[in-house]
Amino acid sequence: DNFAYHKKLWPLNGWDYAGIIGSGVGLLIAAGGGIGGGSIIVPLYILLLGFNPKHAIPLSNLTILGGAIANLLFNCPKRHPKADRPVIDWDMILIMEPSTIAGAVIGSFMSKFLPEVVITTLLSIVLLLMAWRTLTKGVKLWNEETEQQERAGIEMTRPAGYAPVQQTPTGTPPARGPQQQLLLGPNGVMYQVPGREGSPMLAPDDQEELEDLLEDEATTPWKKVGLIILCFLGCIALTLAKGSGSYSPIGVTCGSLPFWLVSLASIPWVIAFAAIFRCMLLDSTDDKARLNYPFVDTDIEWNEDTTVRYPMVCTIAGLFAGLFGVGGGIVKGPLMLEMGVAPAVASATAATMILFTTSAATVSFSVFGLLDWDYGGILFVLGFVCTMIGQIGLNACMKSMGRESPIVFSIGLVVLISAFLVAAGTWLGHKNETFGQMMKTESLCA
Repeated sequence: DNFAYHKKLWPLNGWDYAGIIGSGVGLLIAAGGGIGGGSIIVPLYILLLGFNPKHAIPLSNLTILGGAIANLLFNCPKRHPKADRPVIDWDMILIMEPSTIAGAVIGSFMSKFLPEVVITTLLSIVLLLMAWRTLTKGVKLWNEETEQQERAGIEMTRPAGYAPVQQTPTGTPPARGPQQQLLLGPNGVMYQVPGREGSPMLAPDDQEELEDLLEDEATTPWKKVGLIILCFLGCIALTLAKGSGSYSPIGVTCGSLPFWLVSLASIPWVIAFAAIFRCMLLDSTDDKARLNYPFVDTDIEWNEDTTVRYPMVCTIAGLFAGLFGVGGGIVKGPLMLEMGVAPAVASATAATMILFTTSAATVSFSVFGLLDWDYGGILFVLGFVCTMIGQIGLNACMKSMGRESPIVFSIGLVVLISAFLVAAGTWLGHKNETFGQMMKTESLCA
């Protein structure tokens, strides 16, 4: 029995209540930021619930899966704060996920060859830097929102460069100037499209194509969703085939040539998808440029440069995630804010990516017998309920205040708490060890 060292779930004792309550508070804070909170929960499951790290991480993953499902239920109906389209940016997911997976594969192998104390110390430093950057950005956004409210009050934001057309008493749109076109958006609102200086006005066929494009973007892009699911299913299959070091369902021996081939096969698999996704986004950008698409100021323009530069950054983010054993959300949330993505979009998109990664990891942990389902069931419900409550509370706060900055503060606070918990866990776990013991590394096949 893998869990013979640990008590059964019932009856709950004081440490169980402390661990559940502490984890619930962490989930409430993390809910609005869409970053899971695994780096808060794992130390609590180790220090309070008494699980070994190899069992605490799967339980944390299952808890976050419950929260990710709750986040998806909340975010699917939400709309982009500055455009008539879903708040979840599936183009961002397409460009970020494959390269993040590739980096995580490399990072997970690197973690086997580095001492745990080195990894956790580096993680604490990285999290502190990320927390400082994110909280600084939150303060800056808060001040900007305050200035905007003082100047003009809170008002609904519309796509940049577009203004609703006022209807005449007869119900017909007013006459437009030589550099304006009328466009009926997918939400039924008619917009004036300012012509670009030196650019010809849209031909009727192009205007119809733009209307169709806006209508398509107003709904979930199921083709893109299907492709990213296929990418993840392939990664899950390869992970299961590789096994857990000492065991493989297809009989692969750890350290052998077949082991390395299967272990590294996910890298060319995700690179192939990354190339497909890059072509899709470049073609989409070309079409949008031709049709004078109404970009908003927080949109990322996917061109020859950004479709290479951002995946490279995500590869590094994935390497850190694999190296430090943390979920991608705590890395991707701050990263998207650095890219200039709207906080609501960054939060919803990060939460959706977490759903994919935690689903894949949960399958692997379950197959290899690393999940204590007695505790797992109640912790899954805890993740779902606390995330629901956190989302409701943050949404009410944002609505009453007319601000997006609370999302940024939520992300920064989770990262900051995580940094201190990781540092505390490192000190408690190694304070009585000699330098030689602290520098001990783990076997690849352990």
